[in-house]
Amino acid sequence: MRGAMWPGDSKWEVTSTGSLEPASLKKLTLCYICEHLGTLCNIVPAAPRTFCYRMPPDHKIQSTNNAEELRIDLEKLSKSSNESDLDKFKSNVTENSSIDELVIPINVGSDTKSDSLIIRFKNPDPWDERNLIPYSAFDVPNYGKVYEKSNSADPPADDSKLQDIFSKNKFNFKFRFPVYLSPHTAAMLLEELDRCGMLNDSVLSLFNNSQILLYEVNIHRCGEHITGEGLRFLRHNNLHKLSLHFLNNVAPGTIARSLNTWTRRNLAVLSLQHFNPPTPIPHAVLPENQLCMLTGQLPFLLELDLCRNEYLGTDELSFILKCLPVLRKLDISNCCLIYTLEPLLQVSFQLRHLNISNLRLQNVCVAVTVLRTLVKLRYFDCRHVSFGDETEQKFHEMLTEPTFAPDLEVLDVAFHLQLSQEVLTKFLSTHPKIRFVGLIIVPLCADFNTSKWPSVKFLREIGPVGDTGLVNTLSDCLTHYKNSSGLVSSILQQINSISAIANTPQPILVANILRMMELHQKLTHVQVAGTACLYNLTTGSLGPAINPLLLRSVVHVTIHAMNSHISQQFEPPNVESRPLFQQLQKNGFQLLCCDQVLHNVSFNQYWVARMALHALHGFNDESIDLMAVGICSILAAKLTNEQTASLE
Repeated sequence: MRGAMWPGDSKWEVTSTGSLEPASLKKLTLCYICEHLGTLCNIVPAAPRTFCYRMPPDHKIQSTNNAEELRIDLEKLSKSSNESDLDKFKSNVTENSSIDELVIPINVGSDTKSDSLIIRFKNPDPWDERNLIPYSAFDVPNYGKVYEKSNSADPPADDSKLQDIFSKNKFNFKFRFPVYLSPHTAAMLLEELDRCGMLNDSVLSLFNNSQILLYEVNIHRCGEHITGEGLRFLRHNNLHKLSLHFLNNVAPGTIARSLNTWTRRNLAVLSLQHFNPPTPIPHAVLPENQLCMLTGQLPFLLELDLCRNEYLGTDELSFILKCLPVLRKLDISNCCLIYTLEPLLQVSFQLRHLNISNLRLQNVCVAVTVLRTLVKLRYFDCRHVSFGDETEQKFHEMLTEPTFAPDLEVLDVAFHLQLSQEVLTKFLSTHPKIRFVGLIIVPLCADFNTSKWPSVKFLREIGPVGDTGLVNTLSDCLTHYKNSSGLVSSILQQINSISAIANTPQPILVANILRMMELHQKLTHVQVAGTACLYNLTTGSLGPAINPLLLRSVVHVTIHAMNSHISQQFEPPNVESRPLFQQLQKNGFQLLCCDQVLHNVSFNQYWVARMALHALHGFNDESIDLMAVGICSILAAKLTNEQTASLE
């Protein structure tokens, strides 16, 4: 059975035994395409290049798409223009195709005053910079290629936005040679581009091709870089599944218009997690609400995920569920405007999977009444549900009733502080089909004896240090709660507090920690906890026992975490957060300030030396200063004279 795939080098993976194996040939091919996207594709401006120029007041403003006509127009003005400047412009127009703006002084008549002639190229040609496309030109640099060059002065991420030619212009990507990808392989390529942070409107045009068909679309990481124009590729695809997360620049109506008739009639799975459109969704007239209109056009939807939708209220949910007669799975977790479960009555006889975690319900009696009607429920996630000032007693009593969801297989009651062992025992005895119970942060069940139910998997608080299944429990917890940043951070802190697991190599646990750091790379508290765990699990006597490829990924991810938050460490969002950013840098330098890492691991030494110098100036911390000085003293001998001189 395959284990977790860590970021940084997706060409390898950790198996269930902890060994490393090469990825499949298909995976290797997709990695190659992502790494060489700039050379495998023709990249052309989406619109014709336009030359615009502003003339003195006695001339009209003109624009043309033809450089030759522009030169003819300028010839007519040669009497009033500096001849040398005009010649310079002519040569630039024909020889340099990547000029963004050129300013030529113009003498107006006999007056000594001069005006300017400005030539703008709206869509600069990217050919000269195509080698930057796979890495430096994207907001999130791909792991590995940016960090692995041992002696390189590649520009760091804080300069990448200056090189992002896609942030201002739209380009079309097309393979230079005929390519046939099966729908499954095309979906894997799209997911790999998304994982590497390389998706935007321009790159998505690669899939706007009738030769590349998709049956499912999963964009979970780069949604904030995509607009409605980028979703045009959906129109020629007949989709069964559509998963778009973090779409902050797309309205629901735009998504609906991007779907063809076949998709609207046959789409089975729709996921719009973290969907916060640029303008609030109107609540006044529900039939005209764009989110309601979108779901209203998908009558055969089986699964709907609306997790963390800030504009989804009770009325909207009621209207949506009314239009979905065959819905089987619903996720409305973390929706802050939903205060009651009454809308679920419309799907009570067909709903099998329900996630209401982190909801703030106003009336426990209404919630219990509704949940009792869900007779076919098999999966129920109710962790961290609050009922205002009311207690959880009535809710817990409902769990023990044999008539409540008799076919239930999965129950997650994490953070239910008042759940007792008596309630849990009675629930297990009245629900024989149960296979999984989540008990994280349930203090009254911390010592619950699970031996009576060998067929049930329990996720609960970490047991004694000598527990033989400790590592497996920690890995299972990370995998199960991977989308909950709060629980991930809490579990990582527990891993860091147990020194016993640092006595032997734990490659599977290390790989899972790296995956969590990739999924939550923008959250500083997760990165702090993750780097602390990696330090304890990969340094000291464990270092030589860690596979070099795995250790290299640990180093790359640590550098990425430090560099991604480098702009916030000196100007954090608030004064209270500064110690957190400082701790992240300290954790990173502790891991990097190691002879095995500095001498045996391939990484961008110039980049690390630059960060160490910045830390010497940015922090008043003796321990950070000592580690930074140690890193610089070792790396100084590995850098060229030019690189050393350019450090600042």
